[in-house]
Amino acid sequence: MEGESTRLLSLLESQELPPLGNDNKGAGAAVHQFLERRPAWQRLRAEARFRGEILTPYGLRHGYALRAHQRGLAPRLTASLMGHSLQTHCRHYGNWTDAETIDAAFEKIGAAAA
Repeated sequence: MEGESTRLLSLLESQELPPLGNDNKGAGAAVHQFLERRPAWQRLRAEARFRGEILTPYGLRHGYALRAHQRGLAPRLTASLMGHSLQTHCRHYGNWTDAETIDAAFEKIGAAAA
């Protein structure tokens, strides 16, 4: 959705976005409703169903966590950005670290030290 982030930022600056509520449930419900009304989201959900997968708005959080790990963000920082504790983050997303990722991290540290 080209230009959508710019449009949303301008709405946010002008305070024309609808309130998301004071709790996480209100915010989540607002995002869910927003996405469900978008044809692009509806197409993505249909494609996922065709592949036997389930696509939900909450799944965006998992994608965010995965990309943060892949890009090398520290787990403590990622947990903070996602609004939960490090313990919660490790419990839900800690199993994504595999031997290849660990080896790559050590190689990166070794290259930086040299």
